[in-house]
Amino acid sequence: LNSFPYRTNLCVCLSVPVILFDLSLLRVRYFLAMVKLTTDLVEGAMQYTNPLKDRELDLRGYKVPAIENLGSTLDQFDTIDFTDNEIRKLDGFPLLQRLKALILTDNK
Repeated sequence: LNSFPYRTNLCVCLSVPVILFDLSLLRVRYFLAMVKLTTDLVEGAMQYTNPLKDRELDLRGYKVPAIENLGSTLDQFDTIDFTDNEIRKLDGFPLLQRLKALILTDNK
């Protein structure tokens, strides 16, 4: 994948990565079903400034079953996108004063 022209993310907590081509964003994403939300996953996820000029953390499609370890974001993000995960319950949030929006589309 070193010659692949798009940015890639690989979380070190995954033993056998599955490649998903997200053509709408032209990037490669690695994930396994039911990945635990670890500090490594948070640090390795896509981070960018969205069209509203908010800092956004993209945790889409990792099949995360629960929200945990968000303290490792160090309150750097205005928006966190949890689209297409396995989240069933919202609890266990640390105090994140900067956080304005959670995107939770297509969860359980």
